[in-house]
Amino acid sequence: MKLKPGLYEQLVTAELRALLDDPAWVAQVEALGTDAAPDLLARHVFDTAHRVLGGIGGRDRLQRQLHVTNRLLTLLGELAPGEVEAGDVVTPGLLLSLLRAQQAGLGLGRLRRPGIPLRHSELIVNGPRDLRVGLEIARELPSADRVDLLMSFVKWSGFVELREALATFCAHGPLRVLTTTYMGATEHEALEALKELGAEIRVSYDPRRTRLHAKAWLFHRDSGFSTAIIGSSNLSHAALRDGCEWNVRLSQRDSPSLLAKFRTTFAQYWEDPSFEAYDPERFRLVLGARRDAGRDALASLVRLRPLPHQQAVLEALQAERQAGHTRNLVVAATGTGKTVVAAL
Repeated sequence: MKLKPGLYEQLVTAELRALLDDPAWVAQVEALGTDAAPDLLARHVFDTAHRVLGGIGGRDRLQRQLHVTNRLLTLLGELAPGEVEAGDVVTPGLLLSLLRAQQAGLGLGRLRRPGIPLRHSELIVNGPRDLRVGLEIARELPSADRVDLLMSFVKWSGFVELREALATFCAHGPLRVLTTTYMGATEHEALEALKELGAEIRVSYDPRRTRLHAKAWLFHRDSGFSTAIIGSSNLSHAALRDGCEWNVRLSQRDSPSLLAKFRTTFAQYWEDPSFEAYDPERFRLVLGARRDAGRDALASLVRLRPLPHQQAVLEALQAERQAGHTRNLVVAATGTGKTVVAAL
């Protein structure tokens, strides 16, 4: 273990205590609080167990890993009677991946799984050799029981990108959507299409009060393996496919507190009076007013001023016009502002 100066939240182990005795270090330590203790101690046990189990090799590797795991569970049961049950023992090295009710003799059938294991969190960056967030959302939908979507900008191009996956999901599960008229970016065509699929939509019509800029999906699974995708991608073609976007896929198994906060916060937004039921006519009116106001504001802010080389072109054009030449050709390199010259 090597120490570097900086902030820590590290349990003081016997090894660390010996290193801190070095007079070269000035260490600040504090008592372990009862609230933080279960998380910190469990994480320490996890890290140690992960290192030990990962170091087991040989042909009987799995059997030895199971043996060590069950011995550890047995010891926990002995140290804390009643806290560990016999049913917690891992047998016989199998992993449950799907459970369905038997229906009309059809058996379990097949269900498309997400591209990322349900127990893992992952960063999605839309890279050429990385995961694409649009594809991962489409893979998450089939196995979800319910979906909550908090999306600042809902575009028709984004809906088209996920139309098939959304239609398949909405045929069996509820979809709740929260969005806004903020910046006039959400398109009523997209909301109409979501409504036709059966989505329940609520909109914040007052962008001055609710400047929603969040982009987040929550895929509820009653099995306890819910997941979420939170990041920068709006519901648009570019954001879902190849835009320079960063999104985090969170798993309930390794981030239960974050998903719990997502559920609670979304529920608060859903019941907030500032989010009202989607009304097509009202939405179009508000959006139209918003876009007109935006154009007026832009017109008042934009003042085109020529750069020196552009001013020289404008003066030359003026001289040609005064000489009676009203059809002139401007030749200039890319990036020097031919569009600005034309506008002025």
